[in-house]
Amino acid sequence: MRRRLRRPLLALCAGAVLAGCTCGGTPAEAPPTAAPIEPPAPATPALPPNPTTLTLDAPPVTVRVDAMPTFSFTVTEAGEYQFDAVGMPADAQVTVYNEAGWSPTSDGDSGEGLDARAVGFLAPGAYTVRVFESQHGALSGTFRITRPGALPAAGALALDAEPIEIESPAAEADRASQAELALSITVAGPYVLRASAVDPATCQTALTLVRDGAVVGTGTAGGAEGGVVVARVLEPGAYAVRVRDTSNRACTHRVRVRAGE
Repeated sequence: MRRRLRRPLLALCAGAVLAGCTCGGTPAEAPPTAAPIEPPAPATPALPPNPTTLTLDAPPVTVRVDAMPTFSFTVTEAGEYQFDAVGMPADAQVTVYNEAGWSPTSDGDSGEGLDARAVGFLAPGAYTVRVFESQHGALSGTFRITRPGALPAAGALALDAEPIEIESPAAEADRASQAELALSITVAGPYVLRASAVDPATCQTALTLVRDGAVVGTGTAGGAEGGVVVARVLEPGAYAVRVRDTSNRACTHRVRVRAGE
């Protein structure tokens, strides 16, 4: 009889364990539930490393800006250089520094849309170029250095002649709003250039004197009758006289040059 009673008890006990109980009356712990498996996040494509040097007239390079980067650039020939930073579509800014820490050129929006285009005359030497977003946020874009083409001369200044009139165009950037006159000096000595707006009530003249890719004199409205006066001792050679409105508006200017004043 005892053998016949044991078999039902074992069967009942096994059924109780499967139901979550024990034969002693204590509930059995439920088996742990497996956590759902999250799908892996898509991989972010790696961006190319930022360049540390720049090459004149090379194709645009892609730059990634998490903090303000700096690039080195060496000028071997004095002249006019153009720095373009395209933010795609962030608001790119660019500043150029020489070895003394002075900035000969900088820009924020002179390119297309919010793009930066800084143009300036640089002497031979080492320079540092900084590119950043206007609000100092993250920025990924392209950057390049080129030499802009020469401005065509709209005429020539004759020594001690009557003032010549020249029109400067309206533009977003300083260089694009300049008009240029040729000037030839045959005898070394002191010379004075004078320039003024035909309508000084609406325009103010800025004048830049250039020789061999270097600025040798500048002036902004403040001379007689609101005009510009630039007095320099000049060596024989070919010069370029550039004029523009200080607000880059379309304006007509009168320019003349005299010796020995």
